[in-house]
Amino acid sequence: MTPVQVGVFLPSPVDGETAPAVVVDHARHAEELGLESVWTGDHLIPASPKYDSTLLLAAVAATTERVKIGIGVLILSLRPVAWAAK
Repeated sequence: MTPVQVGVFLPSPVDGETAPAVVVDHARHAEELGLESVWTGDHLIPASPKYDSTLLLAAVAATTERVKIGIGVLILSLRPVAWAAK
């Protein structure tokens, strides 16, 4: 029987309320607790600016060792095709 794998959605830094370093700390803590993955979403609406989800997860990947990373929703139509394909 496969063990249950649990992930967590990282806090979304909006308007400087949560610094990217705080999000990275949350990801490290999730890894220490033994969670399987950390997630973020993509939200590119000018009315509510947010850090780019791919850059945020790149910072998480650089500072964690085992935890998997994922984007809940990636808005492909707002990105260059070649960039999204990579």
